[in-house]
Amino acid sequence: MVATWEAMLPDGDPLEVAKAAEAMIGFFHAQQLVAFHQVYQDSEAGADPDGVVVDPCPPEIACAMLWSPGVASAMVDVAVDVVTDLPAVLAALAEGRIDLGKVREIVRATCGLELSDRREVADRAITYAGTHTKSQLRPWLTRQVDRVDPDAAERRRKRARKQRGVWLSPEPDGMATLSAYLTAEEASACMESVRAGCRSTDGSRDANQADTFVELLTGISPAQQVPVTIIMTDQGAEIEGYGPISDGHAADLLARLHTPSVTVLTRPPMGIRYAPSLAMRRYVQVRDRHCRFPGCQRPARRCDLDHLTPWPAGPTDADNLACLCRHHHRLKTHTAWKVRRLPGGILEWTSPTGRVYRSTLEDP
Repeated sequence: MVATWEAMLPDGDPLEVAKAAEAMIGFFHAQQLVAFHQVYQDSEAGADPDGVVVDPCPPEIACAMLWSPGVASAMVDVAVDVVTDLPAVLAALAEGRIDLGKVREIVRATCGLELSDRREVADRAITYAGTHTKSQLRPWLTRQVDRVDPDAAERRRKRARKQRGVWLSPEPDGMATLSAYLTAEEASACMESVRAGCRSTDGSRDANQADTFVELLTGISPAQQVPVTIIMTDQGAEIEGYGPISDGHAADLLARLHTPSVTVLTRPPMGIRYAPSLAMRRYVQVRDRHCRFPGCQRPARRCDLDHLTPWPAGPTDADNLACLCRHHHRLKTHTAWKVRRLPGGILEWTSPTGRVYRSTLEDP
């Protein structure tokens, strides 16, 4: 591989070297997509009693590649599309004429078209993408799709509207990102409200807008202390709904809060029924923090509490309960994925292909 690369290197021009490297990256991305498609074909999907299909392929890829479930699922979707419907796009990627980001744009924009129209637009998109950026490609594709099928854009818009949501993502240094996926008009109206309400001229404009955003949502001004619930666990302090914080951050909050709400969690006794008590549920949620499938960070409060060994063979006890998001709960129950608990709260997952992955309580 090294010898092949060195033989391809142009002499003396670092930009040409960079372009050659990008072409090789495209080639390997194409091989990766073909491999993912093969994994998809070899997977045996399951279904829950309601008929919801449970695909074991994206979780297998997520664990093997150390990717989040969402990234893996998106890559499987791209792989299936380019291998089955858009071979010309796959070939252009392998030849280094377009990169993976542009492939994603082409796949996304054309997914609502009839196959013949989809391939025709994709062929023209490959040519356009060869001389334009991904940011230029996106609106170009929108216009092309609208010309071929005016209803396609409306179908995509209605589908996207159903995916609106708000998410909290913990960040380093005691910070977090609160993001919202909204319609263009909703997002514009929200941003205009923030700008209109930003009265302070001191300090950074962005920080002032952040203060205004918090005040608009909560009614709490920058001069007031934001109320918070601090949970003390064996592993350290946490903010409820956020997750672990540093000892210094916890000490600072406790010192500044006038009436801090501090909860010290202790392990509740074993239950005698299938449903966990509220105390048991909260204890397991705080302990696990998020879904216990490897790499999944769905917050515990949005997860199911699953009996690792099904009840009544397995007790309703903290050692036999784990937070699993609905998708990974279905995966464990209705596919060949298996899980068992090891000492120290480690969950050992075995995939349908026999590969073993582990999730620990220390995983961020």
